Amino acid sequence: MKHFILKTLSLALIAVVFTSCNGWKELAKDYYTVTPDPLEVNGGKVSFDINAQIPAQVFKKTYALKITPELVYGSSSTALPAVTYQGENFPGNNTVIPYDEGKAVTYSASTPYKPEMEKCTLVARLTGLKGKKAKELGTIELAKGVITTALSVKDEYLPSYAPSEFVRDTDTYQSGLVHFLVNSAYVRPAQLKTAGYKALCDFVKMAVKDTSLVITGVEFIGHASPEGEATLNENLSIDRAKAVEKYFQKVIEKAQVAGWGNSGFYTEKGEGADWDGFFELLANSSISDKDMIKRTLDGEPLLSTKEKTLKSLESTYGDIHDKILPELRRTEIRVKYTIKGRTDEQIHTLAIKEPNVLTANELIYAAEALATSEDEQIAILKNAIKVYPNDYRGYNNMGVALWDKGDREAAINAFGEAAAKSQNDITANNTAVARLVKGDVAGAKAALAKSNADEAAYNKGIIAIMEGDYKTAAQNMNDLPSYDTALAQLLAGDNAAAIQTLNALGEEDAQVLYLKAVAYARGGQNAKAKETLAKAAAIDPTLSVKAQNDMEFRNLK
Repeated sequence: MKHFILKTLSLALIAVVFTSCNGWKELAKDYYTVTPDPLEVNGGKVSFDINAQIPAQVFKKTYALKITPELVYGSSSTALPAVTYQGENFPGNNTVIPYDEGKAVTYSASTPYKPEMEKCTLVARLTGLKGKKAKELGTIELAKGVITTALSVKDEYLPSYAPSEFVRDTDTYQSGLVHFLVNSAYVRPAQLKTAGYKALCDFVKMAVKDTSLVITGVEFIGHASPEGEATLNENLSIDRAKAVEKYFQKVIEKAQVAGWGNSGFYTEKGEGADWDGFFELLANSSISDKDMIKRTLDGEPLLSTKEKTLKSLESTYGDIHDKILPELRRTEIRVKYTIKGRTDEQIHTLAIKEPNVLTANELIYAAEALATSEDEQIAILKNAIKVYPNDYRGYNNMGVALWDKGDREAAINAFGEAAAKSQNDITANNTAVARLVKGDVAGAKAALAKSNADEAAYNKGIIAIMEGDYKTAAQNMNDLPSYDTALAQLLAGDNAAAIQTLNALGEEDAQVLYLKAVAYARGGQNAKAKETLAKAAAIDPTLSVKAQNDMEFRNLK
């Protein structure tokens, strides 16, 4: 659009002030710009700025010029706000152009885009004014056509899938305790007959016969009560661990636990004085002065003085001596084992035939990873909803499956059910997707503000494209290659990034190729633009017709 506005001014001023035509035209070439050039759709609107420098000794003091820009398309038109410039002595309140100095002027306008505007002409209707007299000076053509690339957003919103959190094998342990007398690492026979110890022995025997359980090792953790000297307690605690190990090894070997002779199957460690355990038992005790006792011990800066203070308190409070400290003199036996989960084949079969025997995680996993078709996936999710009606994931993932299948209305209903069960990042994003489909952009933005899901950032990027904030759109969508990501990068001015993203998508899609041709054309790579455009048209011949009217390809020959 360069050179248009001052040509407009020149013709008007020629008629009004009788200035030399040729001299003005030559001067005009260096004094104006129009942005963007050509016009573009941005945020659903056609907007442009005209900046000009009216030279000195051109605009007569008693004259004025009224300019009315207008977009003309077919038999329709859209008039834009008029602007009037006047000389210093013209009777009005318009922008004054000093005769001796000239003036820089700016005109900005914006109007909502209509599809028929793609083949439009931007014109300026001119009126010369002198006193009360007005003279129509005709119409000047400023530009033809509008770039509409921003409107090619596919608005393929991304719903969020709720993960199954499925873990096939679970590592855990079963534990038992052996207690000791003060300052002793001797295992009393009575301690090997306690209910807890016998239950642990029975578990070992049972686990050997259960094919779903695998014992992986045994850990012995020795502890000491904290009233003794620190070094003594460290040594005593490890001695207690080793003492119990000698007895429990016999249990493991007798049960013929697989791998019991392997290096590292048994481990032992001493934890020293168990101060944490002491304060926990104290807090749960019935000792009336327990808060005072805790403050007293916490107030001791040195461990050695704290130990002496506890020893003194032990003699004063019988429950410390008789109930609390004896519980801390112990070795904990931890039989570590793995619970083996069902195989994929088992889960797949049960998800269809006996879903009630599976966990919610197993059902969601089956739909996510084991289903052999979209219909089977939906069938498994229906079973998940039936067995676990309060778990939002069944409804949510049903919505995603229906969305992928193209049934958006059913998907939106499922997203609503999921959101009613749980409000979280995933359901917030999917609520936004539902609102976007219905055209509720404000509601979608409110929902997206509550979601940190990766898909939420992407969906925010699509909204940003619609609103003309291309830099923000590209930042939000950068880690998720797609057509719309490439579009955002292109509109933000990064042609190279757009081409790289489109290359990652392959060349089977005509729209992808067409957008790549636009990127090449914007970068001045006309040969590649024509070659890529030909590939796109070979897949979709209608794109050849579209390209003929597309201002993106105005420089192709």
